[in-house]
Amino acid sequence: VQLKQMGVSLNYSQLPALFIPNTYSMFYDTDAKGFLTRMLSEYQKFWTPLRKKKLLNVGLTQPHEVSTLASIVYAEQSRKKDEWPIIAGLYLNRLNQKMPLQSDPTFKFCWGDKLKGVQRLLNEHRDVDCPYNTYKIVGLPPGPICTPLPATIDIILNAPNTNFLYFVAKSDFSGMHHFSPTYEEH
Repeated sequence: VQLKQMGVSLNYSQLPALFIPNTYSMFYDTDAKGFLTRMLSEYQKFWTPLRKKKLLNVGLTQPHEVSTLASIVYAEQSRKKDEWPIIAGLYLNRLNQKMPLQSDPTFKFCWGDKLKGVQRLLNEHRDVDCPYNTYKIVGLPPGPICTPLPATIDIILNAPNTNFLYFVAKSDFSGMHHFSPTYEEH
């Protein structure tokens, strides 16, 4: 199936942004083109004019950028969704200030399954050359690192204004984080 013929201008890395998680009724004989046509239709329904306006308001230009950032927010905090807005605002602050995102899930993504089961990521793991390593690149990686939930996408579009630039996991194993506006406080 030629995606360009269907009007899809996403590259291979951005393609996961096309898929909006939901429950869909599909027939058993749906072919690849039928499936992609349906997913494109759902994508276009999801990205309403209001959502497109909001993405510009947060400093992003394309829906796939929102999906990419939402995937990072979700990968950083999949257990405590109360922190999603804070993490979203923090990463938007970093993007707006041209700071590296420095997201552990993005450099972990570079390793594929090689770090599966590793509980503590180390500096040596960060030293990988990969376009998804946000310790080495400034800006968003080429595409999502997972398929983000619609709620996470909406969190990005409605992120609160914060002054946070740094966060670290709390040492109490609660799954929560400490947030700070300066490196000194961090």
